[in-house]
Amino acid sequence: MTEVSVIMPAYDAARFIGAAIDSILAEAPAALEVVVVDDGSRDDTHAIVERLSAADPRIRLIGQEHAGVSAARNKAVSSARGTFVAFLDADDLWPAGRLARHLRLLQQQPPRSVVAGTIRLFGAQDRGASAEPLRSVNLGALTMRRDLFAAHGMFDPTLRFFEDLDFLLRLHDAGVAIALEDEVALLHRRHEANMSGNLAVLQPDMVKALRHSMMRRRAGRGSDRPFPFVMPAASAAKARIAVARVAQDAFRGAGHEPA
Repeated sequence: MTEVSVIMPAYDAARFIGAAIDSILAEAPAALEVVVVDDGSRDDTHAIVERLSAADPRIRLIGQEHAGVSAARNKAVSSARGTFVAFLDADDLWPAGRLARHLRLLQQQPPRSVVAGTIRLFGAQDRGASAEPLRSVNLGALTMRRDLFAAHGMFDPTLRFFEDLDFLLRLHDAGVAIALEDEVALLHRRHEANMSGNLAVLQPDMVKALRHSMMRRRAGRGSDRPFPFVMPAASAAKARIAVARVAQDAFRGAGHEPA
C-alpha cells in the first residue's frame, strides 16, 4: 500500500529535476511514490525522468501537452495512490527528515489533515540557505490527506500563478485546520528562470485568488481565523508595497477590511 504520493509538476526542468527527485527518495521511511507530470517540456526533462523511473519503480512519469502547473498538479493528484499527498517543484529540494516528520504529525491523535513547515531560500549554484526560515505560501512545505481534494476541489486551472494560495485559502475558508511546525520543510531555489519576483506577471492571479476568498466570506462560507501563511510578495521593497496595496484593494472590493 502506498502511504504517500509526492506530486511534482515539471516544465523545462532538466537542470534541477534529478536533484529534486533524489531529495525525495532519500526520505525512504515511507512507502512512497513520486508522480512526475511533464507539462510538455522542450528540454530533456522527460528523458531524464524516464531513465530515473526505469531504475526505480517508485517514480511514475506522466506526460501531457503544456497546460500549466495547475493542470499538471491535478493530473498527478488524480493518478495518486497514497493516503497522503506531498508536493515538490522540480527545481526545489526537501531537507532530510522532512517527510517522516510530517507523517508522524499527521497521524498523531487527534489526526491532522494538513501539516506545514517553514521554507529556506537558497541560490541556484549552491545549497547555502537563507538565514531566516519563512512561513509563506508554497505547497512544497506541506503534507496533507489526499481526500481533501474530493471534499474541497482541485487546483484552479485558470490560474497560471497563485493556484497554491487559492487552494490553501479554500481549505482555510472551509475550516480545515492547518497544523504548523517550526522545522524547515522546503529548500526553495531562487534562480533566473523562476517567476516568483515578476510582479507584473503575478499580480492578476494573486488578486483573483484573494477575491475568490473574499466572495466566499461574503456568502458566509469563510473563516474568522487568521490565515496561517504570510501572503506572497515580490522581493523588492517597491514590489512588496505594490502587492500589499493590491491585496488590500481586493479585500475591500469584496466588502471586507484586511485582518
